[in-house]
Amino acid sequence: MKLAFQMPVMSLRISHRLAITDEAGE
Repeated sequence: MKLAFQMPVMSLRISHRLAITDEAGE
């Protein structure tokens, strides 16, 4: 149960980080 909840949270954090990197890159 915990794993199923952590997986989407982790992918959300990764996409959030990528979005910040894209903004900083531009």
